[in-house]
Amino acid sequence: MPKVPLGKYSGLIIPFFLATCLIIGYWFYWSKVARQIEGQVQGVLSSTSSTNVRVTGFPYRLTLEIADLKLLSDTGPGFAASKIVATATPFNPLLWVLEGAENPSVSVNGEPSRPLVVENLQSSVRLSATGLRRFSMTFDGMRVSGGTPWSIGAGELHLEANEGEPQTLAASFDVKNIKLAKPLEGPSAILGQNIDRILVRGPISQGQALARSLSQWSAAQGKLTVMVGEIVWGPVAFTQATGELSLSSTGKWQGNVRGTGALKPEGIAVSALTGPVDVVIADNKLSLSGLPGIDIGNAFGGR
Repeated sequence: MPKVPLGKYSGLIIPFFLATCLIIGYWFYWSKVARQIEGQVQGVLSSTSSTNVRVTGFPYRLTLEIADLKLLSDTGPGFAASKIVATATPFNPLLWVLEGAENPSVSVNGEPSRPLVVENLQSSVRLSATGLRRFSMTFDGMRVSGGTPWSIGAGELHLEANEGEPQTLAASFDVKNIKLAKPLEGPSAILGQNIDRILVRGPISQGQALARSLSQWSAAQGKLTVMVGEIVWGPVAFTQATGELSLSSTGKWQGNVRGTGALKPEGIAVSALTGPVDVVIADNKLSLSGLPGIDIGNAFGGR
């Protein structure tokens, strides 16, 4: 049998062997990370109807696809989508960027689900060993159709864990041009159906529980400490607000906030009608200095 002269090929065999080992090793690494992510996401969604969670995208990225997602809660709105897609890089699987959602819908207070339209939505999630590191979401418009419609103009929500106390999240919530689903009744109707702006900033105790669900946050007795608050609603401006908000065991908002209130009958604040205002929230009803309570739980529809 003739001998094969390997000498002139020996310079190629070693690099080829090393490249093959690297490719195989990377495949095992990518597959392990992908399967871990699938298991973790499926575990978080175990109480929903979502049974199809998969990660694809080898070799350049991790693409997380969640099919038939339904997030329902007795303490807040329910969200559903036929598919959610998010991506991350294989060497930074703790930072995820939302790529899109198919057929999103929302339900408030047990009412039937209605299509949700969000314009120019951008959202990302950064995780850490202790849970949520940072969550950011911005959009240029949000609305539902069918039934009694409601809408929100531009808005943003940011949550960031405290370096020294990771269970606490710093929160910033800012939305503009809100149109409520139902007009208010009685003396509160003077406020109208349109809210110009709601701004809330401050720390959230037990924030990692809130990142999982409102019910877990309520059970953990978490609180939102309002350090900066503002509501501009029709002829009323409520600014320089500070206080605390929380959820009761039955999922109702409660708390006390104090700030400066001003009446603006013609769009201009009247100094004689400006002064300190106490806001009391109990069982989802908001009262301003003795005015009849406004049911904020039903502001976006429901029963």
